Amino acid sequence: MFKLIPAEEKHLDQIAPLLMETGYYDIAAVNNKLNLPAAEFYKIQTLLPYLKYTSVLISTEAAAGEEFAGYCITLTKAHIEEVEKNAPYWFADDPALERIWEQIDQFYLDNSNEHIIAYSAAIHPNYRGKGLYRVIHQYRQTMAKQYDCSKIVLIVWQQKSSKAYQIHQHYGYKYVGEIDCGDFFEDKLTDKLIKGVLELA
Repeated sequence: MFKLIPAEEKHLDQIAPLLMETGYYDIAAVNNKLNLPAAEFYKIQTLLPYLKYTSVLISTEAAAGEEFAGYCITLTKAHIEEVEKNAPYWFADDPALERIWEQIDQFYLDNSNEHIIAYSAAIHPNYRGKGLYRVIHQYRQTMAKQYDCSKIVLIVWQQKSSKAYQIHQHYGYKYVGEIDCGDFFEDKLTDKLIKGVLELA
């Protein structure tokens, strides 16, 4: 049996390593203004500001009680605007990196109808291959109905998160373009940061 519950600060040590697996966060965290290792940096830069919009997937079948099985960050445009207005920016002052964030914001904060932003999600390695993403997917659909949203949007790395890329396709997401990351990553990688949209009936 698995369920989603609101995340607490005590979960950040479990969420951070999974977040790091979903993208090239080590590269983006280079020369951050807090001089922290990447995982510790993202706890402060990303996970704490988005904590109230984060849920953790819990297995209730573990012998020792509830066991962490994954997480998701899901919010509306209004929520993300609130976070960005109040959260400090501790990344290095790099115009190429800032252009990436600007493109992501432009996609997330599109002025069309209200939509749910599937900001981030990952399943713990011990629980992968069990179809658990459906729990997160169902939660996001329920949230979309709650906020009267017509679509769910996300951004995913095509290669780094290839399994997630395929899973989202399975659930009906259509890929509608990509974020131009060339100036920042240069020759460090050939991966593509893909924009996805799920239109809701």
